[in-house]
Amino acid sequence: MHSLQLLNAVMIRDTSLPPFVKHLAESFAGYMVYGMMDLYLGYDQCTLHEELHNLTTFGMPLGPHCLTTLPQGHANVVQVYEGDTAFILPHKIPDHTSPFIDDVPLKSVHMHYQQEDGSYEMIPANPGIHHFIW
Repeated sequence: MHSLQLLNAVMIRDTSLPPFVKHLAESFAGYMVYGMMDLYLGYDQCTLHEELHNLTTFGMPLGPHCLTTLPQGHANVVQVYEGDTAFILPHKIPDHTSPFIDDVPLKSVHMHYQQEDGSYEMIPANPGIHHFIW
């Protein structure tokens, strides 16, 4: 268990907010197919600035240790994580995805290629697959 009170006391708080779940859900209205990927990123993949290492030092039988990656409970952890995910996918936001921390919901197309006779366009090489799924 780490106390991050010292670290959080000197941290300039990021005023950005994580995405509002209702807005995230509404941005997917009308799409034919949805999906979800988890990037399996971890707070331990975000490096903590060297000047902050001493603020995370803790004692162990082997001697003092300090955290070198972003700890859970850090004042800006959600904003940092959200920013990293958005940095990875800038050309896909908001048309194909709206990242939520390390989760990436996927959007298909709005249309479902319905033909005049009421049937749906299929992929010629794969007759059981609708065009919008392909």
